[in-house]
Amino acid sequence: MFVVRHRVSKNGARYNYFMRISPFCPLISMLLMGASASRAQPNAAPAGMMPLPAPVALPAARPDTPKEQIEFDLKTLMQVLGALSKAKSEPPNAVAEFISGARLGAFGFDEWQDDYVRQRGARFYRLDQMEVSKLETDAARVTVYYSFLLPDDKTEVRAQHGIEILDLKREIVPWNGREKWRIAAPAFEKLRTTERQRVALRSVAYFAAQRAGMLPQLRGIVAATRLRQIGAGVTQFLAAHDGKYAFQNPNWREAIRVYVPDESQFSIPGTTTLFSFNSNWSDKTGKEIQNPAQTVLFYEGDDQKPAFRYDGKAAIGFADGSAKLVTPEAAKTLIWGP
Repeated sequence: MFVVRHRVSKNGARYNYFMRISPFCPLISMLLMGASASRAQPNAAPAGMMPLPAPVALPAARPDTPKEQIEFDLKTLMQVLGALSKAKSEPPNAVAEFISGARLGAFGFDEWQDDYVRQRGARFYRLDQMEVSKLETDAARVTVYYSFLLPDDKTEVRAQHGIEILDLKREIVPWNGREKWRIAAPAFEKLRTTERQRVALRSVAYFAAQRAGMLPQLRGIVAATRLRQIGAGVTQFLAAHDGKYAFQNPNWREAIRVYVPDESQFSIPGTTTLFSFNSNWSDKTGKEIQNPAQTVLFYEGDDQKPAFRYDGKAAIGFADGSAKLVTPEAAKTLIWGP
């Protein structure tokens, strides 16, 4: 269930966010997206469209006061992110310069950049407003209100707004000696689910600071999250169908779609391939399952052979609605049939 909340900034723009309330998604409190998750949504303008403002020009030189420096550095970062493309004309340290703790070259930067450009699409950032809630000599906390806009060859756009709270550190960039207010990379547990799309500024900071090989691990966690969502939908389906798994491969998606409105949850992360339903339980009832926490309901792979694609682990969804990543050794104890 989602509860829609609204926040109006000082300049009158309305920013929408969603709070997710669900007893079935314990990983949400760990991830993406605590017990709540926010997602920037398209603003519902009365006429449906908003005039595209002229791009904001940066000063020729970096300002002297801390607040102006923060605004200058954030706008510069947004310009750098807007310049990223599949052509990879921007070097990895162009982004890393604005991220505290960033590894020069960033982990798997080519893969991250491809994914970022794809999810960002043609839009670019525009900083609408910034509120400073803490300002110390070398640390600050700011709330930024920004918009995603289409390229300026378009005369009108539907603006998409976002709000983020950023922790910043004033540091000297190691490889060029420049002083910057740099975004502190958040802990993984502090990221929200929607930020897995890697278009949010905090998510950019997180990925720039990671070691090599982090993306497969993250995708595994996202896969487990999706399997929990599917499990929650199946629980509701069973309640409406006398406790029976009244579906089979490949039509299980159509059967539970009404209970899982976000269809992206049905696919294996990074692909368009659906998770597999363990058809041993087609037309069986939940009461026939003796050990739901070990009984496989959904998984990645075929013919009861899990695909161990996340650092040697496989994502498995269980009959009790839980999901986790299992090793080949742990997979030997899984229950597949009556």
